Amino acid sequence: MGSVNLFAQERSLLMRERAKGMYQVGAYMLAKTMSDMVNTVLMPLVGFGTTVYWLGGLRASFEAFATYLVIFATMLTVAHSLGLTLSIVINNVAIAMALAPVISVMLMILGGFYIPFSHIPDSVYWLSYLSFARYAFTAFCINEYRGKSYPCGDDPDGRECPTEGDVYLAEERDIPDSDSLWGSIAVLVGMQVGFRVISYLVLRFVHKQQRQ
Repeated sequence: MGSVNLFAQERSLLMRERAKGMYQVGAYMLAKTMSDMVNTVLMPLVGFGTTVYWLGGLRASFEAFATYLVIFATMLTVAHSLGLTLSIVINNVAIAMALAPVISVMLMILGGFYIPFSHIPDSVYWLSYLSFARYAFTAFCINEYRGKSYPCGDDPDGRECPTEGDVYLAEERDIPDSDSLWGSIAVLVGMQVGFRVISYLVLRFVHKQQRQ
């Protein structure tokens, strides 16, 4: 939502400076992408992501931690790019601000964290493939659980607990062995690029026609 509101404040300035021929849309998008990395990625990554990883007792290896940072950073940039695209496509700030949380909540619900994929109704299951949260959550789970073994204590209820991370992924999180960690990250990168391209095209052509 922050990215939606931020561009709304920049819209009039961008249009005025473009009308004067001060720079092209491509230069604006490149500069904005680079400048947003500090507030959108670097600060949350260092201040929040790193702290949560070690306080949460997640996998204690440099490779797993580095992969976690890559997933976290990619997820943040996709979410920010989605908000930016909404704010560019929808000229009305009030409508964009109203739609942003609805879309965000829907994507989170379909991401597999709150509701396992097998419990999502078939009528809306296909929407989960459009959710960046699905691929981020899948990558996080694979990074943490795949190939890892856990001690299983005595359960007073007599239930068996999975001792292998792969078993937990398949039975509890509906993430099969065929799902790839880096494949999920690649989809996130593709989403980020896609949202940025859509933003560029709308600014480059649609807004140009509106000014004319």
